Amino acid sequence: MKISAFEVVDTKPYLDRILELEPREPINSNFETVGLESVYFLHNLGTLFLAYVFYLILIAFAWLLRRKWCS
Repeated sequence: MKISAFEVVDTKPYLDRILELEPREPINSNFETVGLESVYFLHNLGTLFLAYVFYLILIAFAWLLRRKWCS
């Protein structure tokens, strides 16, 4: 399932440490089967969370470059 879900990096331990979250189990096995392995939204996003963060950083970088070059 990890290959089909494109989980390149397991982000759960890092999110637990940074946000001081307690590890939680899925509500039941049906949720775990479809990939919702936690009650926390960021855990369920997995590697996609990193993609969103990277995208926001690129937007901020592009805005800074545009501001510098257009001034």
